[in-house]
Amino acid sequence: MPSYRTLRNLGFGVAAAIPLSLAASHQAYAVPYAYASNVDAGFTITALPGGTYTALQDTAVFTTNNSITSSFFATPPSTLVSTLGNVISDAAQVKVPGGASPPLENDFSQAYKTAVVNSLRADSVDRAFSGGGGNVAEGKLVSGPVGGSASGFGKLDSTNTSTVTVTVGAGTQLEVTFDVTPGLEASTGSLIGEQATAAIASSVSITNAAGDTLFSFAPNGTGVGDVTGGTATSDPFTLNTTRSSTSGTPADNIYSPGLGTFTAITNALPAGDYNIVISQSSTISERIGLTRVTTPEPASLAILGASLMGLGVLRRKRNAG
Repeated sequence: MPSYRTLRNLGFGVAAAIPLSLAASHQAYAVPYAYASNVDAGFTITALPGGTYTALQDTAVFTTNNSITSSFFATPPSTLVSTLGNVISDAAQVKVPGGASPPLENDFSQAYKTAVVNSLRADSVDRAFSGGGGNVAEGKLVSGPVGGSASGFGKLDSTNTSTVTVTVGAGTQLEVTFDVTPGLEASTGSLIGEQATAAIASSVSITNAAGDTLFSFAPNGTGVGDVTGGTATSDPFTLNTTRSSTSGTPADNIYSPGLGTFTAITNALPAGDYNIVISQSSTISERIGLTRVTTPEPASLAILGASLMGLGVLRRKRNAG
């Protein structure tokens, strides 16, 4: 039979190991992932019967803008803006040096979902009146910043803005039609403070020479849209929405409605010049967590059970003595 001293030492040894085992199972990093893509197949402007308009293409402006802000890197890529006249604007893809290899320029598909290193990218191209374009923001964080700080984060913005000036005849109603395929995903693990957010926004507006807004359309998926100064005739799903995940709730939040056609018609416009402005954006933000929100692992529970059983044996030994 084991001596009382042997059982006592065993109990003390097992009990001392419990905090170490729990601590080892308590600290970990997870992998916040976020993806936002807002891709269009081109915008068409049509005057309804009885109305007239002329597009002044030499005044069209296309602007793309990509930016990254991150606590993981001392010199993150700066905002890049490129405007190439009245045909197309294509900002160079910005990315985090040392991350996973990004896809080719103007590839808006998911590329970093399975990345094993910190990876962030933003990309955009704008040719809305001659074939479409789009933007993407995507990022995955798999480790904390140097020094173990809990403030590790990444934020990306990618935007397109297209403006074309048109001259309309009195009483003209303009119809704006465009096709869009959006995509959002936000994923986190069960770490305190871990966060991922993905958002897209799209709108069309018409302003007069004085800068007053006479028409605006922001698809919201209600069938009638968020419209002032006109009517939406096709609004199948929202293009202004956010998906988020915090500490694994939900573990994976996805928005993928497919291709949709959006159409809106203005009220009758007075004769004059107007600016038609199309705005689109994709934005993500992520923050990494440090402390796991879990119960002890099975091995830790087994050690705890063995310790309690050993203490029970010691108590019975003392009572028997």
